[in-house]
Amino acid sequence: TNAPAIPRLLIVGIETPAATRFRDMTPPPVGDAAKRMPRAGGGPAFLRFLETELRPYIASRYRTQSVTILAGHSLTGSFAAWAFGKAPDFLTGAIALSPTPSWLNVQRATGILTTGGADPTPYSKNQLPPVVG
Repeated sequence: TNAPAIPRLLIVGIETPAATRFRDMTPPPVGDAAKRMPRAGGGPAFLRFLETELRPYIASRYRTQSVTILAGHSLTGSFAAWAFGKAPDFLTGAIALSPTPSWLNVQRATGILTTGGADPTPYSKNQLPPVVG
């Protein structure tokens, strides 16, 4: 067949304990949501861990390329979409499977999902758009 081959890839799974999943997978809440959800908002620290600790660790032990795609389901799917917008130099793409609707609404309302965060910079032209399904 003439179908293109899937390139070799390395899949890394990350277990997020139930006790810290909500904290680690949510962006900082805005407005009165911060009072209602005091455990939310650890997403930036988790993203920083992925970018500055985990990715370099993997790259030091395996032959890797600069393509990094973050995938998640439910709350981690929402995190993947948010992280893709916040870290365009780190993430090449995101796959958000059945993302948590309430967090997508918060992200959409605050511009995180569509513009990559508080700044109005849209996704760069060399990136794939996030996949939400």
